[in-house]
Amino acid sequence: MKSTNLYILILGLVIVILLQRTGCTYLDKTPVLPKIDTVIQYVEVHDTVPGKPILLKAKKDTIWRDSIQYKPDTSYAGLLKQYNSLDDKYFTEHIFKTDYKLGTYGTASVYDTVVANMIIGNSIAYNVTIPEKIVTITKTLPAVRQLFIGGGLVGNQLNPIHSAHVGLLYKDKQDRIFGASVGYDGQVVYEFSTYWKIKLR
Repeated sequence: MKSTNLYILILGLVIVILLQRTGCTYLDKTPVLPKIDTVIQYVEVHDTVPGKPILLKAKKDTIWRDSIQYKPDTSYAGLLKQYNSLDDKYFTEHIFKTDYKLGTYGTASVYDTVVANMIIGNSIAYNVTIPEKIVTITKTLPAVRQLFIGGGLVGNQLNPIHSAHVGLLYKDKQDRIFGASVGYDGQVVYEFSTYWKIKLR
């Protein structure tokens, strides 16, 4: 009779082991939803970009010929003075700066270099802060209750299979584990246990 009970218990352990191949059974079927965090960072950009001017249209202005200022002086000294004045006015390199505000993103400045009524060079320098959106998706597992079934065999060198037991383990959402098992070592024995999680950090 005792050996029959032991074999029945061993058969029960084999069934438990086969059930374990299907994995753990979760009592809570709460779907896992990813956590989405959107962080906006601002990237500061400072740079200068040179440009090459292109002549689109030229229009001659003849009104200046009727101006007293540009009528040739009859004396050599006066004519030389007029020439030097034109040299200083039209053949000197002039650099113009035009500032533009780019909303809340920053500013841009356009530099134009003018000689003899012609733009010979230009560049743009900008100082902007560009918003950059970073989306972080974090998948977190919610706390769930879990139920485990299992068992074991106890033996020694003289008696390879001395006793056997089957049992259940239950874990709640606070990570506490409660266990109950029943076994046979010549007589029916039972056990109740409980465990608490130890935080190592």
